[in-house]
Amino acid sequence: MSYTYEYTYPKNKEAAGYSGPAPILIDINNYVPGLIEVDDHRNLIRASLQRILGTSKGERVMQPEFGNNLKRMLFEPLDEIIIEDLKSEIYDIVSKQEPRIVVKDVYFDIDYDNHTIMIMISFYYKRSGIEDSFNFYIRD
Repeated sequence: MSYTYEYTYPKNKEAAGYSGPAPILIDINNYVPGLIEVDDHRNLIRASLQRILGTSKGERVMQPEFGNNLKRMLFEPLDEIIIEDLKSEIYDIVSKQEPRIVVKDVYFDIDYDNHTIMIMISFYYKRSGIEDSFNFYIRD
């Protein structure tokens, strides 16, 4: 689907994409910009990591390879072997599904009392070389 109106956003060379809903159709070939705002590449990549880690494999229609097997693996006893498998799974999935970053390391902080696992991904952006990290919480 293509939109026939002129975009009204300010041109920003630091922007890498848009956040917010898609343009709104008023009537035939008449659209309004909706709530679109320009976003920088860091926020877009962080949102992408959230989607990748929060989606189970096979959950997305027409994209059976998108996502991960974290939820299935977390029902196993959390010993060193499972933790290394989880790290490997996260490293491989993020590297494959988010080509704009290079994953440096994956860390886990397991809180057995509150049934929470914090996954921290250390990475750098290919575009700028800036190092960053992303935390993702899984709660039972």
